[in-house]
Amino acid sequence: MNLNPFRRNGSQDGDKDGGIVIPFVRPRPAPTTPEGMARLIEGEIIPRLLLAHDAGDRMEPRREARLETRQHRVELFAARTISDEFEPLLDFVLERMDEGDSFADVCFELLAPSARLLGEWWSDDRCTFADVTVGLCRLQQIVHEVGDRCSGAAPSPDAPLALFTLPPGDQHAFGLTLAAEFFRHAGWRTVLAPDATADELGDMVRRQSFDLIAFSVLDERRLASLTDLISDLRQSSCNAAIGVLVGGRVFDEAPNRATEVGADVYARDPDEALKLAEGTLADIHHHFA
Repeated sequence: MNLNPFRRNGSQDGDKDGGIVIPFVRPRPAPTTPEGMARLIEGEIIPRLLLAHDAGDRMEPRREARLETRQHRVELFAARTISDEFEPLLDFVLERMDEGDSFADVCFELLAPSARLLGEWWSDDRCTFADVTVGLCRLQQIVHEVGDRCSGAAPSPDAPLALFTLPPGDQHAFGLTLAAEFFRHAGWRTVLAPDATADELGDMVRRQSFDLIAFSVLDERRLASLTDLISDLRQSSCNAAIGVLVGGRVFDEAPNRATEVGADVYARDPDEALKLAEGTLADIHHHFA
């Protein structure tokens, strides 16, 4: 069992394993100001992209009747991400799945709320920044491990290939990881590169024919550089029909920004992202046919 959250499941070409590939991961320096820490907590722990799935109108009736129980479970699990080792946490999640929870249930009703709760505890001085870092690392390990176990058959070598990344300097890789896993479970080949520089992203799209690049953006200050980056990647790509999808808080606040930065489509959550991505690819391929 691979316990490394930054592991490589298959070849970059996605021709065999079809798993998430994480070619670029660098240690990030911890923020040294309250503003920097606040941005990290909000982006890393409670990405808007994932919290849309926690809306009450999307819950099944059986879960509406168990909100109090679920909240208690989330509180206990969030605390355990700080105090417990990885294996007992993974065992608990697998037990939930044995009892009928799906991969989406685990992600959006346990892992994401637990991450959000860690952020609230940090804001209320109930845990340290180091505690949050440890908890997030274990949550991300669980996402990868559970995703591997229940992903089913590997995507076809002909399945669409998507690159998931952040604008250089932005920081919220946990949400990006969950989004990439969502696409992988839908049969896409995925590459996750949260720490890639602009030059590295350019090299990737020159060497490999990606169908889609997906950006998640928290920090409004990254928009200007994102506009240039998207333009450069389109010019560098060996696939003239590459699509660009964007999401994250800055686009939730002003969806028109997606057009301004040169993206093809904006999505509020993973479900919508998947549907729009597939529709966008069909439109682009028809245009270039």
